[in-house]
Amino acid sequence: MTPVHQTLISLTAAGAGRGSTPRASLRPEEWDTLFDLACQQNVAPIVCHAIEQGQTDIPLTVKLKFATVKQQALSKHHHIRQTLAELLRLFNAHGIDTMILKGLAISRHYPCPELRHFGDIDIYQYGRWQEADALVADTFGTTVTTKTHHHSKYTFRGILVENHYDFISRYGNRDSRAIERLLKQEASRPAATADIGGERCLLPPPNLAALFYLRHMATHFAADRITLRHLLDWTFFCQAERDSVDWALVQQTATKYGFLPFANAMEALCSTHFGHSPCLQGTPQENLPERMMEEFLSCQFKQTRLGQSTPLEIIRFKWKRLWAGRWKHDICYASPWSIDLLYSLHSKVLKPHSILH
Repeated sequence: MTPVHQTLISLTAAGAGRGSTPRASLRPEEWDTLFDLACQQNVAPIVCHAIEQGQTDIPLTVKLKFATVKQQALSKHHHIRQTLAELLRLFNAHGIDTMILKGLAISRHYPCPELRHFGDIDIYQYGRWQEADALVADTFGTTVTTKTHHHSKYTFRGILVENHYDFISRYGNRDSRAIERLLKQEASRPAATADIGGERCLLPPPNLAALFYLRHMATHFAADRITLRHLLDWTFFCQAERDSVDWALVQQTATKYGFLPFANAMEALCSTHFGHSPCLQGTPQENLPERMMEEFLSCQFKQTRLGQSTPLEIIRFKWKRLWAGRWKHDICYASPWSIDLLYSLHSKVLKPHSILH
């Protein structure tokens, strides 16, 4: 790991309250590299928090860039909550229960929730997604699309909303349907409530959250990559919900469906860098945590070509990434890579839009 990588991880830990701020001695150009990498890893606001609290010798120009990103994060967090509150007001008025997923659900476990990177809003509405989407379209004139296998999409107040009718795509892998049935079963259990802008929403039951987060991270890692933010998500989720999750169920599910090697390596990385106490039993495969961290940080197949490349170039890029990531498939799935490739191709036939996205 390079000095830039080591400093980035240390600053991320410090900004998240999981370590002390290092006195880093990087060259000016290395600080520019660190800023770019912090943005790619979705931890720049947290790193900025560490920089502001410590004695880091950082060039003023880079410090100002970090401060700008942090302010943008604070503004976006406020805007997302306002946007969700407006939607919840509509749904609640029609008696539609709404569970928040992923970002907003996880961020409440952070010491500073507003510093967690946010992309979109993910919700689940217990089978009433079509009714809810129709309400949004009729009330606000929003265009709703269903080009994705497991959620509809629409943009509201400038924020992308993904309304899940399934938690994961049932077409992406041989075991996906069985896992989805388990997730739906856990989603049916009593859920705690939260207040967003004065409006009621539901929170994922702990077992659902643990299984969904792990499977979701494994799927993203196998297909592309995940980031340091995902490590923090898991660290803070486990810290908050350790005593509420049936870890034997999580262990059994991860073993049966092949993502226990990924989960054990994730836990080892969270333990090494963020002081996490593993919740799952087992020892990670030799050198796997280090290989995964290298994959996190290298961004070998970071997508920069959408909107600029031809369809053939996009397909070639995706195939190259898929072929290079066969080893990742082996630690995230129980089924053979060749079988899951057929499932993936089938899913593309059903939703051709996804071929180029």
